[in-house]
Amino acid sequence: MSAPRITRVARAVAAALVLAGCVSLPDAPDASTRLSPAARATSDRQVVVTIDDALAPRLDARVGGTPRALGAGAAYRGSVRAQDVARALGQDYGLEWLAAWRIDVLGVHCIVYRIPAGVTREQMLERLRGDRRVESAQPLQDFATSAQPAAGAAKDAGAADVAASGATARRDAQARTRWDDPYFPLQRALREMRVPEAQALATGRAVRIAVIDTGADLSHPDIAPQVLRAVNFVDGDARRFGADRHGTAVAGAIAAAANNRVGIVGVAPDARLLLLKACWEDDPALPATCNSLTLAEALAFAIEARAQVINLSLTGPADPLLERLVRRALRDGIVVVGADAPDARGRAGRAFPIGVPEVLAVRDSDVTAGATPHTAILAPGRAVLTTVPGGHYDYVSGTSMAVALASGVAALALELQPGLDAAHLGRLLRASIPAPVEGGAGPSAAPASAMAVTAPLVPTDSAPTLDAALALRTLTSGTGRVRSSRVAAGTLQCGSAGRSAGCR
Repeated sequence: MSAPRITRVARAVAAALVLAGCVSLPDAPDASTRLSPAARATSDRQVVVTIDDALAPRLDARVGGTPRALGAGAAYRGSVRAQDVARALGQDYGLEWLAAWRIDVLGVHCIVYRIPAGVTREQMLERLRGDRRVESAQPLQDFATSAQPAAGAAKDAGAADVAASGATARRDAQARTRWDDPYFPLQRALREMRVPEAQALATGRAVRIAVIDTGADLSHPDIAPQVLRAVNFVDGDARRFGADRHGTAVAGAIAAAANNRVGIVGVAPDARLLLLKACWEDDPALPATCNSLTLAEALAFAIEARAQVINLSLTGPADPLLERLVRRALRDGIVVVGADAPDARGRAGRAFPIGVPEVLAVRDSDVTAGATPHTAILAPGRAVLTTVPGGHYDYVSGTSMAVALASGVAALALELQPGLDAAHLGRLLRASIPAPVEGGAGPSAAPASAMAVTAPLVPTDSAPTLDAALALRTLTSGTGRVRSSRVAAGTLQCGSAGRSAGCR
């Protein structure tokens, strides 16, 4: 076959995949927006500077085009004014330019600089913050995911395990007949959260969830049908993207396909995923790492792509730029779900992302047994059966899994009530958490909510977790229904039929 003929065939195959809704390779911004692996290893000598560039024309008006046209051949340079200011700052302070990008939703041009020897980062930040040309200046900071393989887990759940779970499967016979996925009976976490009963009311149909994480296996049979878009904000390595474990596990827990006769079922199997790689795995057995640059780019993309849920299965220090983006997402009606867990150094506290008010803070219920915190949503995090690269399945543990499961429940609720905002959704989910019983005598704590919900009681030696069925029944009964003037992300219909009033 001639070379032109091969090219035409390849293009036809690619077009067919696009039309079929398959995403085989992730998009990637140009190299000028990324840090090299060597630069990522020296983040303690780097700062992030923003320049007010609100009057500059948008670089790409397409939905989800932030921070620039993805895959464009030319390097990103920014507006003429931004280039001039960035160059002048580098010269005046001896800063080395490393990367730059534009965040349209904030109207700023961002630059990562390496500071010169002989000055501390704190000293440089103080100087930059006193410069009128600088909109903001902060450290480039690192963040970490929170999940690992469960002890003794196998590469795949086996047929013998499925057979051994027959007693549990019979107790859940109605749900088992609803889905034909063979490992569904092994999904303990879904049973504990009463997800099968909730899925009789909603399956997250068409709700868009941005998974800001590592990459994920785009060819996995339980993930491939769910992916709307995949973008790599870390590097241009498509092979590495597909081999990343953490993002694959999170994506499957949220939205693994149902009724495809393979594997598992996600909490919201009819949701659609935006897989945004902002974290990288130096060692699959260790937490993945993200930084201020990659997370900012991914958050901006999720906002412009009109995600309805943003899943952040990660923790880290307070970060002004990222907090601005999360607040913008919340103002736009996007639900943001984050990990309430110690950071990579073992430090507890309300840092990023849960330090931002109205972010849904999720704890691992398997390490919080006997307590029902008023500020946190509890979901299972121990030995959650989920997807891993290579088309396989494994048991994964950690707060990251709890966050993913809670994001799936959020998608179920948003299918039923698209205008539900984060504050009311948080109260609804917290209200569904069973109150522990001391010695069986009565409740020791009331549900943490002002909504009219009566949660069941559980013994104190059991791990309380959110009850997805109760939360959804509350919505459908009207006791949890909230009137909202916001237009839910992605719900405008501007075609000739079913045209929404908000269209112009």
